[in-house]
Amino acid sequence: MPRNHFVIFHRQSMRNLKPYLIILIAGSMLFFPFLGKSHLFDWDEINFAETSREMVLTGNYTQAQVDYQQFWEKPPLFFWLQSSSMRIFGINEFAARFPNAVCGILTLMLLFAIGKKLKDEKFAWLWVLAYAGSILPQFYFKSGIIDPWFNLFMFIGIYAFATYAQNKFQLKWLFISGLAAGLAALTKGPVGIGIVGLTIGIYYIVNRFRNFPPILHIVYYVFFIGLSILPWVVIEVARNGTWFLSEFFKYQLRLATTEDASHGGFFGYHFVVVFFLCFPVSAFAIRPLFQKTDASTHYLDFKKWMIITFWVVMIVFSIVQTKIAHYSSMAYFPFTFLGAYGLYATVDKWKKWEVAILIFTGTVFISLALLIPYVLQHPSLITEFVTDEFSNQALYAESNWNGLEIIPPIMVLIALIVALYFNSRNMVQKAVWVLFISAAVAINLSTVLFVPNIERYSQGAMIDFLKEKNQEDCYKEVIGYKSYAHLFYGQRKPTDNINPTFLTWLKTTHPEEEYTAARYRSLFSFWLVYGNIDKPAYFVTTVRKKDGFDQMQGMELIGEKNGYVFFKRLPTK
Repeated sequence: MPRNHFVIFHRQSMRNLKPYLIILIAGSMLFFPFLGKSHLFDWDEINFAETSREMVLTGNYTQAQVDYQQFWEKPPLFFWLQSSSMRIFGINEFAARFPNAVCGILTLMLLFAIGKKLKDEKFAWLWVLAYAGSILPQFYFKSGIIDPWFNLFMFIGIYAFATYAQNKFQLKWLFISGLAAGLAALTKGPVGIGIVGLTIGIYYIVNRFRNFPPILHIVYYVFFIGLSILPWVVIEVARNGTWFLSEFFKYQLRLATTEDASHGGFFGYHFVVVFFLCFPVSAFAIRPLFQKTDASTHYLDFKKWMIITFWVVMIVFSIVQTKIAHYSSMAYFPFTFLGAYGLYATVDKWKKWEVAILIFTGTVFISLALLIPYVLQHPSLITEFVTDEFSNQALYAESNWNGLEIIPPIMVLIALIVALYFNSRNMVQKAVWVLFISAAVAINLSTVLFVPNIERYSQGAMIDFLKEKNQEDCYKEVIGYKSYAHLFYGQRKPTDNINPTFLTWLKTTHPEEEYTAARYRSLFSFWLVYGNIDKPAYFVTTVRKKDGFDQMQGMELIGEKNGYVFFKRLPTK
């Protein structure tokens, strides 16, 4: 290659790589710092981290466990990522959240690459800004929950199939789609395949089955999906039989058809979550969502795919009885695409109603971000309205509010004012950059200034107590409410619930019983409260359940704090 051609090629390569280097640096600054600043949150973060911790301690990587008993609610892929992180960084909060920070950077890079391919570099940057600069889409990359990877795999599955359909049924795209859908199922369950499959099915129904794939390709697609899942399924069935998979599917059905006692909600719950907590992109996504578009190009056809994806996710998880905010987080991909689409199509200035929505959602965010710290520092303002005794006492938890928490909402307020000024002057591009970059920084600061303080109110006293008792050879258990904190922060040992004293008691009191994992954990807890324990046991309950413990023989009340009550029981002769 002549020297001048090499120089041109080198410069072109650097120009192509530059956006990805920028995303790598910016993403690293957004997602990695302060990952371990706050404790993991009950239930999900601690639940998943405990499963990964037990993988590291036991070396059992084919089957998820909780309290060293089979945990059939989730498949293992995310736990493989998390346990690998723990082997590198140790068993701590940073390691538990590290995989999602990596996922955040990869997601932004992928959005840029797809956006550039679909339209151009301007649209690609708008999509990246919309995702990184909106509240929940960014926030989940700093968490330790499964959904960021789960959503990424589903999105890749949908994008690859859309590209397959647009490019004369090229099998490489069908392979990528099937592999990604299978990885989604291996991350969180069959709903991953369900969302991708339902989106594909509705797309063809809407299109009246035009350009439908050959039947043989559908067979290939099922095979490609199986390539991701079958190796683990075969190993699991060979080692443990079909019990785990049977219980896994029963749980998925129960989750969809029954309401979790602590996670119920009204039908429109997820629409409210996405509308307010995807600020500021929600102001610009609504118009394209309801706008009819001629799908004459891949870009416009993909908009149809994204609209269908949005409605599939929102309706499916509105029907599902258990309502948790991150269930609808897959909708952030189509929602931010539509927001970027709306921003790209804006020539002079935003529509008046877009400005109205932006001001409304921004005002709600700013007001809550200013009001919540103030109220929590002056709990007497609301205690008369809080009837629950636990919540009332939790309001008086020690925290570290220092005044800096006003920085994020003030930053958003200033950015909103400046963006509206630029918009009024027909400088909409400057308005977009100011609004979303400022929001991205403010959201990131909020996770540092807000989250550790909020955690003190919800669970701080409990986790402090459990960590304090780790210096002593003892058992730790929570009674009367659901938690995984005593396992992860109490550092439950693999030998705790298979110790000889407990096993002897178990054989004596329940000689004929076959134990499920849940039943076994329940009996171990019962033994700690009533049995002939061999070392001290500490119990955490809440003021709601305190009265029953006071009368138990050998149970000593040793403290109360912020709605939590602590008991001690010594070994019996």
